[in-house]
Amino acid sequence: VVNRRYRESGDNLEGLYGPAYFSADSISDQHQLSELTTGAGLYYNRPNFFIKAGLDHNYWKYANLGQGLTQNEINANAKLNFVSKNLELINHSNFNLVGANREWFTHANVIVQLKKFSVNGRVAIDNLLPEPFQRSFRGNFIGYNYVLGDLKNQWKTQVDGSIKWKGKSMNATANTGFAGMKNVYWFENGAWSQQNNSIYNGFTVGLDYQAKFFNWFNVGAKAMYSSAEWMPDLFGRLRLSAGGKILKNKKLYGQFGVEGSYSTAYN
Repeated sequence: VVNRRYRESGDNLEGLYGPAYFSADSISDQHQLSELTTGAGLYYNRPNFFIKAGLDHNYWKYANLGQGLTQNEINANAKLNFVSKNLELINHSNFNLVGANREWFTHANVIVQLKKFSVNGRVAIDNLLPEPFQRSFRGNFIGYNYVLGDLKNQWKTQVDGSIKWKGKSMNATANTGFAGMKNVYWFENGAWSQQNNSIYNGFTVGLDYQAKFFNWFNVGAKAMYSSAEWMPDLFGRLRLSAGGKILKNKKLYGQFGVEGSYSTAYN
């Protein structure tokens, strides 16, 4: 159960909010998402191999200022994990049978461990309905409430890869990724609306460096280039910190540091 509340009091609310949404001296907002999931299935487990498959029933309720949604969903769910000496394969797939417009996803990971390097690859394909807050919401100057029949699935594909080198007191990671989206929901004109037949693609490449010197001084640096409408083209961050155990019994750890970052504008 996730419940979020907001309350504000003051003498100037009339200049900030519409008259329908505040009393004489205060305004409040609340939204809650509650879920109950049950399932049944079969699994097979060995030291280097695990597979599970079954059916899940998910009941969820979303409430926001007296406006809300309730839904029952039945999904076919499967997980697989295979581990050999230097290789690990992971897959999680889900397909909706009732209550969610036949939405589905499949996520796969492959991890290869070498002597000083580890290679990680991930593919995620999602064909899902929008989130509950994108379906129904009521607030100041904003209000919408879609029924299930008005909603359509949005397609997302992500392909990520990284290679990590780990030394005695430092490590470095190079990563890259591609994301493609179709028929996604954007927030425009006070509501979430689907961009039918619109395709958005994005590409990222980055470097991440972590190091510790003298057992107390830490350095972290990150640089990333992106080619996507929803992300900054360039991003950089430098983080410096110092820390160690203090007091006579050495049971208390203290740390302080500074961080600076820069990013370009984006749409």
